[in-house]
Amino acid sequence: MCGSPRDFGSAARGISGAQRAGHGGGGCCARGLSVVVGGSGFTGQFVTEEVAREQVDPEGNCRLPWAVAGRCWEKPQGVLERAALKLGRPTLSSEVGIIICDISNPASLDEMAKQATLVLNCIGPYRFYGEPVVKACVENGTSCVDISGEPQFLELMYYKYHEKAAEEGVYIIGSSGFDSIPADLGVIYTRNKMKGSLTAVESYLSVHSGPELEGRSSLKEIEPHLFADEDSPLHGDILEFHGPEGTGKTEMLYHLTAQCILPKSEGGLEVEVLFIDTDYHFDMLRLVTILEHRLAQSCEEIIKHCLGRFFLVHCSSSTQLLLTLYSLEATFCSHPSLCLLIVDSLSAFYWIDRANGGESVNLQESTLKKRAQLLEKLVNAYRLVLFTTTQSIMQKASDSAEGPCSAFSHPRDAHVDYRPYLCKAWQQAVKHRMFFSKDDSKSHTQFSLVSRNLKSNNLKTHFFIIGESGVEFC
Repeated sequence: MCGSPRDFGSAARGISGAQRAGHGGGGCCARGLSVVVGGSGFTGQFVTEEVAREQVDPEGNCRLPWAVAGRCWEKPQGVLERAALKLGRPTLSSEVGIIICDISNPASLDEMAKQATLVLNCIGPYRFYGEPVVKACVENGTSCVDISGEPQFLELMYYKYHEKAAEEGVYIIGSSGFDSIPADLGVIYTRNKMKGSLTAVESYLSVHSGPELEGRSSLKEIEPHLFADEDSPLHGDILEFHGPEGTGKTEMLYHLTAQCILPKSEGGLEVEVLFIDTDYHFDMLRLVTILEHRLAQSCEEIIKHCLGRFFLVHCSSSTQLLLTLYSLEATFCSHPSLCLLIVDSLSAFYWIDRANGGESVNLQESTLKKRAQLLEKLVNAYRLVLFTTTQSIMQKASDSAEGPCSAFSHPRDAHVDYRPYLCKAWQQAVKHRMFFSKDDSKSHTQFSLVSRNLKSNNLKTHFFIIGESGVEFC
């Protein structure tokens, strides 16, 4: 059980005055009801009893209209009769409405939601049975409260229904009460150990977010060859590596990762890195090889310590990437030395998103726009630096054909083959863009990158080769 049977008590006591309208009682249900869904389940029975207890005035009259919803009439009626007996209110079952609905029947949930202003959802486990109720509430302008303690369900509901709920002006409140078992065990322990009668227990929840985020290290020294003092990545900066496949973008990410996770005694920054791999191109053996070449004396124990500062996440879909980003706040809070976030690559699902969006540009860009906004929020809130890669999938048009949409406006930019195709939200979030290319004409393959600081508009060109030990600047 994810929440205490009494966790809904505060919600029951806090129903707004707009709901205090008259009702027909005994099953006559008009808009304005508070509805306990799943009232005949284990938790639902306690919630039904708590609502019945709290929503009665000193004269014994019901303060506001409410109902219990279930798959059949008999079970909710039985719950109401037992609550009436326990509370000494013989007329309770005739005062409270009963609504028949089933999560496998969306139309019945819609009818229930249309009659309610607030739904107390007791149908769990929520990851299996919670969404149909949330969906019906959002689509019918009804607020919903549950006691879910299931992070995946909470994150998915936020991702799928937040914007619609905001448009409708309704509240979807998850986890209004959770983790009752530790509290209940504490009550039982106190009762067993205490001499005398235990009449009341108050428990408190303390939330800790880890060390102060202001202590997060700077990455100004991450790579002097790439970043002069005025161009060094600062907290909150977003940098994009752009270029065709095979131009050294991922190798450069390995290089920067190694610089971060190596100990200070070996010339590294000794900070943590979170690497999100969407292309499934990440090669752990390659990173270990680079680390071994960078260490003055390579040994398994030092390599393990370095990799202990490295976190790797794989995402196979646009939605999974978005949900992963939503779930990262706890990681950033609990790891103050996590300074660098890497996404390789942000454009991996571009064509899939376009296909799923149909002919609407807004729908095509919807998920990427959310990712861009969330990434910008995360790097600013947690003082991170973000490196991402994007693929070159469109050729730069000739100068005469570019018109006002051209990414560059100076003649010196002509050698950079770049034309923006990702959403405007992402283009505005990027602070620094680097354009990668490869030159096979020489005896050994040489790579180049043009670095452009979008704040100062400075352009710099760098050359490097890729050897066994990783990136080597020329």
